Amino acid sequence: LLTPGGFREPLNIRPADRPSAPQHRHHPCPQHLHSFEHRWLRRLNEFASKGESINDSEEEIARDFTRQVERYLDRGAGACHLRQLDIADLIADTLRHFHGSRYLLHEWVVMPNHVHVIVWPMPNHLLSDILKSWKQFSSRRAKPMVGMGEEPFWQRESFDHWIRNDEEKARIAQYIRNNPVTAGLCTRPENWRWSSAFRAPT
Repeated sequence: LLTPGGFREPLNIRPADRPSAPQHRHHPCPQHLHSFEHRWLRRLNEFASKGESINDSEEEIARDFTRQVERYLDRGAGACHLRQLDIADLIADTLRHFHGSRYLLHEWVVMPNHVHVIVWPMPNHLLSDILKSWKQFSSRRAKPMVGMGEEPFWQRESFDHWIRNDEEKARIAQYIRNNPVTAGLCTRPENWRWSSAFRAPT
């Protein structure tokens, strides 16, 4: 998950560089990460970085936390810069640009205050580099559109999740496709222009 305002699935913070597995990314913005959230995420990140196991109760806490954050974001909290059509178009074009050469996009959606992506890095391409490229390119172009100066456009950390099997991939993909509907932005996934589910009217 990426955001100028939100996040998702804060486990497995650096499966980032596993080219052999699809990743779910959620990109958030600085305004939404309060100090208690930073402490909680840092604790889980430490588990992952040390290779220590996270027990079921902690995973359940993580899922509950994620659901609360997603509901918070879907209410339109924080900076909704991606609601601007030109910025939403910029982000969508940025995601699609190297599809098929550096990575494979599965499901993705640009929401008013965050972005969800299921992405599979191609051989010799690291997810961390892909993410850095997305953020730098889009940030340089989006900040002048909203009158921002030196402050960051994107949340420094993105929240990634290594997808373990097809069942989990299908669940997350369905969530991403339906996110605009759940948030009350459209009635059908195909109607949301800034997503992999979009189907232009014929």
